[in-house]
Amino acid sequence: MLRERAEELDRRERAIEEKERNTAEIVRAIGKDEIRLSFQGGKHKTATSTALSEERRAALKQMVRSLPSDTRSILAEVTELKLDATATKEAAQESGHDAILKAMQSGAEAFYRREVIGAEEAPETGWRINYSDQITERRRGVLSAILEPFRLVVAPFIAAIARAVRRWDVTAKEVADERNDSGWDYGPGL
Repeated sequence: MLRERAEELDRRERAIEEKERNTAEIVRAIGKDEIRLSFQGGKHKTATSTALSEERRAALKQMVRSLPSDTRSILAEVTELKLDATATKEAAQESGHDAILKAMQSGAEAFYRREVIGAEEAPETGWRINYSDQITERRRGVLSAILEPFRLVVAPFIAAIARAVRRWDVTAKEVADERNDSGWDYGPGL
């Protein structure tokens, strides 16, 4: 009986060690931008870089599937933090013309994702960017750090996109879907 108990404890320990290795490997892959985890519409989603081999992509997805749901949720949060930190760092490092172009691109992408819902010019305050109430404060802070320093250029650009989308009689999501070529493969949600 003691031997059976010891074998059961060994199996449990090996299973825990495997989960720890998988979690550490997923965190490394997130850091290398090989994989992105998210929680959308009540489901976990996994995206892998198309630059990886099929074997590596399959292995990463299998590792994610083997993890408990709460661990996947934490790793999705790690992914979001990494993406936010990367965006903030890139915005801080760029200067001049490149920074303005990056801010304009980020503003357009935020509009397509409905994180920014438009922009307007008020006579007394100047241009204002309108953020969605649906985004987190952290995400709003990241977007604000990228867009607000160039508000006088970005806000009219966002307003022009909004007018064009209305004129085309399509939604921002339809425009975003049409132009989506991110280089990421979004497999079935977990």
